[in-house]
Amino acid sequence: MAKLQRPRLSAAQRHPSPQTAAGKDQAGDDNDMFVWVPRECFVSLAEGAVLPELMLMPAYATSAYTAGKKWSKTAEPSQWLGTPILLGARVGALALLEGGTATMAVVSDGLRGLRGDAASKMKRLLPKPGRRGSRLTYQRILSAADVTVSRVKKKGRTVELTLRVPPDGRNLPFESETDAFVLLVWPMMIWPWEQELAIDCALGRAIYADLEEREMAGAHRIAEIFDEIAKKYVAAFDLEGPAATEPLALDGLTLAAAKAALEAPWPTATLRIVATSPKWIAHLNASAYAAVAVHKSPMPPPCDPKP
Repeated sequence: MAKLQRPRLSAAQRHPSPQTAAGKDQAGDDNDMFVWVPRECFVSLAEGAVLPELMLMPAYATSAYTAGKKWSKTAEPSQWLGTPILLGARVGALALLEGGTATMAVVSDGLRGLRGDAASKMKRLLPKPGRRGSRLTYQRILSAADVTVSRVKKKGRTVELTLRVPPDGRNLPFESETDAFVLLVWPMMIWPWEQELAIDCALGRAIYADLEEREMAGAHRIAEIFDEIAKKYVAAFDLEGPAATEPLALDGLTLAAAKAALEAPWPTATLRIVATSPKWIAHLNASAYAAVAVHKSPMPPPCDPKP
């Protein structure tokens, strides 16, 4: 997928209302036919592009909808961003609109993704009567959402990360120094398969040396030695929270009620990482984490380097 840009969004674009999102030419029970999806479902896919905070997504398969009004170049983008659309033959929500290209966000029981196509192929999405099949649940949506870093504080060798946690009752995956080390490295990574790191910094140069010692080349190989080198860079870590809360029960609510619940403050946790040297955290700031999604499962614990 081509590199996504970072357009500025108005308040209406960041928070589309159910009325705006449904569109004037829609009919049917919107409370059943659509669901709100937070942009945290796409953090690891959007490459730092700014998506609407909530997007109204079709709750059923493509066969449950039909095409409505077609996009035109004279249309107001804020009336479309974050709304349910038909793009080509697929349904989803409009996540980005720039340079004649529409990027659609998609979430289903087995898929989440961003798909780009010509905006000229975009149409409003209308429910149609008939059998609908299985419905996308909020439990599935929230399980697809990523933990993100919302604040970064540094002092000496310690970096303190405030983590914003989707309200689904999940446990955070920090069990060893490897898990903490990964969050020092991810801001430098462009994509897991890229050959080069995105940031030139002391930690990156040191890791390149670690790879060279093992006769390995390319940033895409770093994950192979996470557990071998974690303790070289992380002296200690500590996790506070989030406080125990019940998962949000959103299915069965109206769109307005579900939107209000998702817009309420999400649980937060604090992760403190003590590096073995302050230079290993020098590259970290809030913008560095804009495209970083916290891993969902614990990493392998540290081990002795392979001979």
